Amino acid sequence: MKNNRTINSIKNKNSIIQTIKEYDELGKENFLSKYGYGEATTYYIEHNNKEYDSKAIIGVSFKYEYPTEKPLLNSEFNGGIPVEKKLQSLGFIVYKKTINNAVIKAFHVLQKPSTIEEIRETIISNSFYIFGAQDKNINDVIRNQIDRYCDNVERKYHIGGVKYFTKIKTNLYDLLDNIIKAKTIAPKEIKDLDDLESKPEGKKTQRYTTVYERDPKLRETAIKIHGTTCKACGFNFFDTYGEHGKDYIQVHHIKPLSETKETKVNPKTDLIPLCANCHVIIHRKKDKTLTIEELKNKIKKDEDG
Repeated sequence: MKNNRTINSIKNKNSIIQTIKEYDELGKENFLSKYGYGEATTYYIEHNNKEYDSKAIIGVSFKYEYPTEKPLLNSEFNGGIPVEKKLQSLGFIVYKKTINNAVIKAFHVLQKPSTIEEIRETIISNSFYIFGAQDKNINDVIRNQIDRYCDNVERKYHIGGVKYFTKIKTNLYDLLDNIIKAKTIAPKEIKDLDDLESKPEGKKTQRYTTVYERDPKLRETAIKIHGTTCKACGFNFFDTYGEHGKDYIQVHHIKPLSETKETKVNPKTDLIPLCANCHVIIHRKKDKTLTIEELKNKIKKDEDG
């Protein structure tokens, strides 16, 4: 086994789950100290709405993969992208702790247009990002990062790509990802069940289907926050179908857009991952969208019966 002491030898997702369980039991500081790992600075696993030091987790998981072996030492392998790719191949969400992601997380906590000072305090108090000694003026660091990805801020040098933020007024910003607009399109344009919500209109024999425009970034953010396991029945596409089902899950609006029309959506509180079966059932009655609790109760009743 000595020649195979690499993270590529870890094939079992449960080895990571067992390591995370030990991490929770010992606590972050004791776990890192026990196995000689430092705190992660960039790459983290997000599991059950908690974050874990990616390199330490995968290194220690080696002993669960191979019970006769000791954990991988911190010096035996490199962290960063190799760890990220390996954990993702096993079905885990790995994110980079960058200033940009920290600002997005801060907005999810604040849930309102916010000042640079409010964003800074939220980032620091929640350890969303660790500012270095070179970041002498943290407010300027955050403001410059927001402006780089702001949809309505002109810069001397054009910054292309995705825009995440919008400037409301001087020193007041909001998260652009929260903005979602609803519009009706013809039934012939319907392509994906993920986008369907229906409601009855006119006579009982007539039904018109309305599709509401969704922001794909909201879906991505919701999955990063909640994961890819169905919150109603616990089904996971990757666990069942392997690579073919990796990263797939449908995302349900807890309050249907057909009721809210044009609104702001918080991916942490307004969106929830559901498997295809649960998502169809929750919308099956066109005049009644089940709540998550109602759906869970129906699943439980069926299991008990």
